[in-house]
Amino acid sequence: QTAFLRVVMEAVRDAGGVDGKRAGVIANMQCDAEIARYGLRWRLAEWAERWAEAGHLADAAWLVRARDATVAPLDVAAVLGTMPNMPANRINSQFDLRGLGFTTSDEEASGLVPLQLSCRALRANELDVAIAGAVDLACEPVTRAALGGKEAGDVAVALVLKREADARRDGNRIYALLGPDVAGASELGVSEVAARFGTAPAATELLSIAAAAIAVASRRTQRTGDSWIASKGARRASVRNIAVSEPGGEAPVRS
Repeated sequence: QTAFLRVVMEAVRDAGGVDGKRAGVIANMQCDAEIARYGLRWRLAEWAERWAEAGHLADAAWLVRARDATVAPLDVAAVLGTMPNMPANRINSQFDLRGLGFTTSDEEASGLVPLQLSCRALRANELDVAIAGAVDLACEPVTRAALGGKEAGDVAVALVLKREADARRDGNRIYALLGPDVAGASELGVSEVAARFGTAPAATELLSIAAAAIAVASRRTQRTGDSWIASKGARRASVRNIAVSEPGGEAPVRS
């Protein structure tokens, strides 16, 4: 929550602020495997009773030790920390956003969801400003094990999106225009960004989009950082991702 809040504050400051009346936020976040520990702590009492009835050692003292060894008791601060809506709600509260605001989560397959939903809301005139972001603190044991040897990373990223005409009217700095035309584009693979920042399944894809936008705006190539002189027309960049594959299936390539 606080990592995402920090990057949103930086992005909003870079955008010159936002008018919250018709602004919203969509944040993609990781599923925190550690949350399962609280469920285990609660269920231990029921299990201990069953084990005692079966003649196994599970007295009151054992139950206290087992619970505390699993996770500390859930306090008020931890309750807020475990609520999946909070990354977006903190942004709503901080900037008094009055448009839609919610979180999404589908791990590596959902990296572009905040971007897609934000663009749809802008096209439908439901929002004038959309903050699309993602956060995944993947440097924890469960995610590290799931990555199967890939280097984990902690990533938080936020983009402030507007319709082009509105951004030009308001004098905003435009890093890049989003669109389907990628003919002749410089391609950046998500794995290349992950090689620099580590893999954060729920956030690396959107981080790659941000890296591509910065490359376009700074006139630097995405891979080497060399000067980027477009031979024809505008500079174009595309991001390629191989999403998580289904069991027994092939990993789809998404651009």
